[in-house]
Amino acid sequence: TGRVVRAVGQVGELHAEMDALCTVRNLIAPPPSSSNKGELRDDTKEFQKGARSDLRSRRIFTIDPPSSSDLDDALSCKYMDDGTFEVGVHIADVSYYVREGSEMYNQARHRSTSVYFAHTCIHMLGDEYVQKCSLLPGQDRLAFSVVWKISGKGEVLRTHFEKSIVRSCAKLSYAHAQAVIDEKEGSKEEIERCLHPNGGGHSSYAVVKDILELSRLARIMRARRQRRGAVVLDRPERKFELDRDGLPLSYDVVSKMESQLMVEEYMCLANASVGEKIRNAYPNRALLRTHPPFKMEKMAELSACVSDYLNMKVEVTTAKGL
Repeated sequence: TGRVVRAVGQVGELHAEMDALCTVRNLIAPPPSSSNKGELRDDTKEFQKGARSDLRSRRIFTIDPPSSSDLDDALSCKYMDDGTFEVGVHIADVSYYVREGSEMYNQARHRSTSVYFAHTCIHMLGDEYVQKCSLLPGQDRLAFSVVWKISGKGEVLRTHFEKSIVRSCAKLSYAHAQAVIDEKEGSKEEIERCLHPNGGGHSSYAVVKDILELSRLARIMRARRQRRGAVVLDRPERKFELDRDGLPLSYDVVSKMESQLMVEEYMCLANASVGEKIRNAYPNRALLRTHPPFKMEKMAELSACVSDYLNMKVEVTTAKGL
């Protein structure tokens, strides 16, 4: 027999509905920052000379939604004398700060991911960790960096990995980067306003040049992936306008911008590079997530249905054909 454990709240109230949803999904909100004191690992030694590659002089910047507070990845693009580019993805080294076996470690392991709602977010880690690790502009941060030597034709010539210290020079939004890609009037001035005074003295002209080159290379690499049969799942997103109480007023359907696809391309390349590194280093222990092959009888039904109702012929034997 069931019993009442606690009253969640009134049906239809935002707080009660969210609380109920979290209870059903067994989501545990991180404890307040005050309860995390003593759990963060000391990073003094990591900032000492020689402990990590010092990339603080490198022109590195983040590109995220404008409301993001947890900035966990950044990009860089360095022009080489031989006509190639040294492109980097720099990921906040959150794992360094989390003590194995701590309360936060166990809760983060249980959650496994941050959970986003229209009005808020339950972070996988507590706010103290987010602020300590986020790649905020003008702040020295520990990171893992994947750096590629890429030709002007978008071919990866060399890859290396390193623990690093980075300092972002600017927090950019997708809209900022998109305005640069579209060569909109005033986009350079917008980038100038985003540059942090403690970001290393980089110019807006240089950041604009980086974005344009990163975008060009990403388009080449994305087209190459798609020619190899990569499935593109580009579904429009819904963006909600909320009132001061967090209740929805309206929403818009928004398609992905070129700047978002650019960032995704480099994150995809980073994931593939890390996966290949792990597979080569630990061939007997590496895990590969893969999808089962198509059930051809189902695909034949799909092909017949599309042919009958839409008068279209669909190639269903390969991902590329689809």
